[in-house]
Amino acid sequence: KTDIVLDVQDCLRSLLEMKRGVASLMENVEVSEFVVEATKLLAKARESSIPFVLPANLDMAWLKIASRWNRADQNFVDDDDQCSFLFRLLYAFEFLDSNRTSPFAFDPRSSPLKEALSMIGRLASKQTRDFLLAEIETLIQKHCPEFNYKGNEQQFIESGPPFDAMSRENLMEALSSSIRSRVNEGPKKGGDDRDVELLFLQAKSRLCDTDLYCTVTNAFLSSPHNLTPSYSYHLLCRDPLIVFRFPVKVWLSRGLRRLILTCLRALVLANDAIVLQESPMDESADELLVARDAIIVRCLLAMVHGCDSENYCFCSMTTNFIRWSLASRPGLLGLLIKQNLEEKAIDWLVEYIPESFNDSHMLLQILSERSCLSAAERLVVADAISRIGIVHGDSNETDAAQLTASALSQLMDSFYLILGPVGIPVNALLNDDSGMDITQVSRKAAFRILKSLVKVRSRRKQFLPCGITLQKLANLCKGESAATGVQGAVASRRKQLLKEIFDATTNAVGVAGQNTT
Repeated sequence: KTDIVLDVQDCLRSLLEMKRGVASLMENVEVSEFVVEATKLLAKARESSIPFVLPANLDMAWLKIASRWNRADQNFVDDDDQCSFLFRLLYAFEFLDSNRTSPFAFDPRSSPLKEALSMIGRLASKQTRDFLLAEIETLIQKHCPEFNYKGNEQQFIESGPPFDAMSRENLMEALSSSIRSRVNEGPKKGGDDRDVELLFLQAKSRLCDTDLYCTVTNAFLSSPHNLTPSYSYHLLCRDPLIVFRFPVKVWLSRGLRRLILTCLRALVLANDAIVLQESPMDESADELLVARDAIIVRCLLAMVHGCDSENYCFCSMTTNFIRWSLASRPGLLGLLIKQNLEEKAIDWLVEYIPESFNDSHMLLQILSERSCLSAAERLVVADAISRIGIVHGDSNETDAAQLTASALSQLMDSFYLILGPVGIPVNALLNDDSGMDITQVSRKAAFRILKSLVKVRSRRKQFLPCGITLQKLANLCKGESAATGVQGAVASRRKQLLKEIFDATTNAVGVAGQNTT
């Protein structure tokens, strides 16, 4: 060890361990610059394998000031404990940046970053304030890219009785207790839990995200017969799907559902950044994130929509969450459609999610995956993409017409599958894995495609070529109806099916601007 390294090491350790006079040091920007440069020097000299400030030390420093910290306060920061916390946070961040693989590095997502930025913004020294803000914001953007530090000029909620008299600990306990009571007793009649929402908004204004989301998640996972769990924020960011372990009854409450979705969005953003940072390849990260988002969307559809029109309750926040998921994750809709969503779920996505059209090119690729999907499954996919092209095709009629043409082409290819086996009085084609009646599934998808064409809002020139395909389909129906060789009840049922297909095709051709005669 050189003398300069030893001197820097001793000086930095002494600074970080100081308890008095720290506020006066904060007035000199050179002290903050020294912390940054000294940490980098020790990292280069390989003299900092174990940091002077461990994650537990940083947590203790925050707990020391958390009870009396108020982000709405506009007074200058002149407290030794607060300045000591800022120096330690700066050092911990710089250590993480220089020693990313160290097991002793802290997790910035588990730290009160919003409070730290607010605290820095209230430093009396403009030079120190500008330097620390630039340095900390750069490190946050590097290690927590999902963190929106530009939006941290908080819109504080005016607190009145009884909130103004509550400490941070009492506010967390009140929020946790109110959520646990809903879990144990069930939501209020009508699903209106505004009192819990108000507590949550007050807590969001006064608590750091780490404390808030851990409190909410652990309360929802509680049980009257077991101790309240204690999941850390570090774990929640790595497994945001844990929110779907919450009881179904709390999802049925509008207020509680909005609260849960707020937490879920924050955890998903953090998980995005973690997966992208820790995955060895971008392709593998994208696959993991698409699979995760597919689970989230399917669970939201099951929890809120339930594919049951009788019990369906429109939720704008859930709709916006699904729209955000599909808009930010290319390929997600294609994966959902390949996973055999129920018809009502697909219809809901088509009706309420205009972002579904963004995946038009990927949807076309699905139909070409003949080795991955059976003929019946491709026809179901064709039904979905035809509806997407018709409902949301106004934004790009060329792509919409291509989607519809591909769906009709698949319908033509599956024509004899739709009719079923010739001369057999029962549907003999079954899926080996699920036992699904392939003939009935194909027929249902075919009629849905033809009926969707009738709903084209206006006469679109791009849809005119589809009339040629429909004309061919009508001619096939005529030819099969005139064919002989099958007698009895089987023949009558077959002719009735051909007539129904022909009538549906005729209606669709009329919309496409063609004539069947």
